[in-house]
Amino acid sequence: MAQYLFACGCGFVGRYLSRCLLAAGDEVVVLGNLSNSALTKLVPGCELLEGDVRKPDDVEAANSSSDVVFHLAAVASVGPSNRRWSKSHHTSQSGSAIVFEVAARSKVGHVVYASSAAVCGGNA
Repeated sequence: MAQYLFACGCGFVGRYLSRCLLAAGDEVVVLGNLSNSALTKLVPGCELLEGDVRKPDDVEAANSSSDVVFHLAAVASVGPSNRRWSKSHHTSQSGSAIVFEVAARSKVGHVVYASSAAVCGGNA
């Protein structure tokens, strides 16, 4: 049984992946800041750790024994990303750097990074 850490696992991709991994008998830990009613979207069977990818200590604590990290944290919609550019930047850029740095220090086997479909534009 492997342990998978999701840096934000309550969105569309995270929910789908976590269901598949749980069905295969793996352990899923979700690091989430509980914004956007994330708790109501958590897949049953996942362990939730409240935290933020922009905070190195939160990522470090969540990543204590993960085999693989799925980094899915992002401001998913273009409109909110443009209106709250600073938050979007810190989540997408700084948060990514923190997730990768912590994973490298703790010798995680793999980090899988997925962006938002919003990067493809409005017709994606």
